[in-house]
Amino acid sequence: MSIAKTKPTMLVLSVLAFVLYLNPAAAQTDTVAKSDDSEQVSVEAWHEVYDSIADTFVVQQHSSATREFNSQVEILTRKTMSSVSTQVMRMRQGRVYIWTDKGLPIALGSVKSVLNPGEPVTRTVFYEFHSLSQGGVLAARDGNVFWHCEKPGIKWLTGIEESKPSTSPTARLTQMKFIARSLTCTNIGESVSHPKLVEGTSRLLPTPLYRYPAETPDVLDGAIFAFAKGTDPDLFLLIEARSDAWHLAFARSNTRRLLIKKGEELLWTFDEARNLNDIGREPFYLKWIAEVRLNDNPETVLFQARLRTLE
Repeated sequence: MSIAKTKPTMLVLSVLAFVLYLNPAAAQTDTVAKSDDSEQVSVEAWHEVYDSIADTFVVQQHSSATREFNSQVEILTRKTMSSVSTQVMRMRQGRVYIWTDKGLPIALGSVKSVLNPGEPVTRTVFYEFHSLSQGGVLAARDGNVFWHCEKPGIKWLTGIEESKPSTSPTARLTQMKFIARSLTCTNIGESVSHPKLVEGTSRLLPTPLYRYPAETPDVLDGAIFAFAKGTDPDLFLLIEARSDAWHLAFARSNTRRLLIKKGEELLWTFDEARNLNDIGREPFYLKWIAEVRLNDNPETVLFQARLRTLE
């Protein structure tokens, strides 16, 4: 009996060994699937962390020079525009947000993280904001204001596009995509891996990150596009249709020098941003090394910087 049972068992094992010989990847299927599931859980866990951090920020329009949070002023509505995940730039991840007033964009922001090169089991979390307001805008945390830009955050450019906005919302979206594709964004700065000036071109993401609601006041239509590395924005392009003309504006999400062109015509330049950490009075705000968390357990906070508040 034992010999009769052994022969089929050996035959099964032999067939299995032959299959794995022909297709060794089959042996790794379960392992890869488990690894992919684990990675997905990790990304989702980090998204929850980014959103929870964004929930602690209170953003409002505020033109007062006192730089004080006013609980009587309306708090702007936050919306997640996109998620960031790229294998380059130290495995950068994050979420990009927009704060609006009745659909009109007032501020952009993001919470992102990168792997620490000297300690890859941890991630450094950093925050960014950019004002889109023509007046004052501020951000507070726990009632303390850490960013207050009183100057216009962007400058609107007109006369760049000769076509008139269509009466059809679908056609206007096609027009805005055409306008966006006519522009290029070049970034110049130091490379992380090579300490020398390098030049690169950011890719236009094919669909807008944000489309103005139909009921947005004083604007016929509008959208926000992004020029990015992978899915990480370097530059935001705002396009608005007002009356019978197109208006364009730009907001940065990169500290390098940015050149925006239409063909050979230079439309706008952002100089390299230096010494931005803790400076909270300019249109672009960056808090680098805001937090350090465990990569595989993002809820574990190893370090949290105290945001410098404005007096």
